[in-house]
Amino acid sequence: MTATAQKPKVPFSPGVIVRCRKRDWVLLPSDGQETYRLRPLVGTTEDIVVILNRAAP
Repeated sequence: MTATAQKPKVPFSPGVIVRCRKRDWVLLPSDGQETYRLRPLVGTTEDIVVILNRAAP
């Protein structure tokens, strides 16, 4: 019997508005499941940040 790995579920979808660092951000598509790409609602593509998707120790 072989086991298949399942992708972890992402709690947010691209395009949703999230609150982080006391600002509102738009979640952008990301290449991996381990990071989130965020653009501030009031900002440009130069203001995009990437944060890790992991629980704090």
